[in-house]
Amino acid sequence: MPKRKTKTRTSVKALKGVLTLVFRTLKGAFTTFILAKGAEAAASISYYTLFSIFPLLLSILAIGSFIIDQATVERELLNFLPNLLPVSQDFIMTNVQQVFKLRGAISSVAVVGLIWSATAVFTTLIRNINAAWPAAAPHSFIRMRLWSLAIIAAMVLLLILSSFSLTLRHLLNNLGIPINYSLLSEFLSSFFYKKVLPVLVEVLVFFSLYYWVPQIKVKKMGALTGAVVATFSWQLITAIFSAYLASGLARYEIVYGSLGKMIALLAWIYFSSWIILFCAHLTSSIDRHS
Repeated sequence: MPKRKTKTRTSVKALKGVLTLVFRTLKGAFTTFILAKGAEAAASISYYTLFSIFPLLLSILAIGSFIIDQATVERELLNFLPNLLPVSQDFIMTNVQQVFKLRGAISSVAVVGLIWSATAVFTTLIRNINAAWPAAAPHSFIRMRLWSLAIIAAMVLLLILSSFSLTLRHLLNNLGIPINYSLLSEFLSSFFYKKVLPVLVEVLVFFSLYYWVPQIKVKKMGALTGAVVATFSWQLITAIFSAYLASGLARYEIVYGSLGKMIALLAWIYFSSWIILFCAHLTSSIDRHS
């Protein structure tokens, strides 16, 4: 009996220690988030996203056209958009299709200008993720722009991977190499490709942001924990926000008129930015308390 009581006390003490650590970690994350004005930073990111979204899409289109034909890139970009921007899809799709129709050929100089405009949102994001570590050195202007370009390149890569079958078919046809399309189609329609792989990609993206962006050494386990929390929090807020909009309870048009869908999009971007930045502070707090 005494041994059982001792074991129970040890278990309770261990559980209390874990809960205390979790509480301190969350408290530290909220404290630095508030001190760094994370909510204001999320609003700033939303503002820059509004001005960067269409230059970003045109930049992806221009860069992707060097690898596969432009019509395919346009089609796949329109298919990719619902994953990138899950809310106000009809508003985004209508405007993007109109941009595609009205624009002419994109010159090299125009591509550079588009990419420069598109990097504004990412430089703001990078600066505020780095701010989650009080001891981290600030990023230089050039370094922030390079990181922004790397993020755009990663988005182009994701677009190409999302059109994997078309890209592979295009390349192999040019090389004259035969391929078993039945096996490829089976893989592309599998549960892993449609459900599991996108989540893994999101975790990888967040891990990269939390591990590589800060100008300070970050523990891998802390970055991975922050990435997992960010992924599932982002999935949850997107599902809740989409359900809320679909329910008809959100009547933005009553207050904002024709701008209602744009306001809904900005609200979703704000909450998403809030999650990304808070999980950066969570990663920083895990580093400090582990």
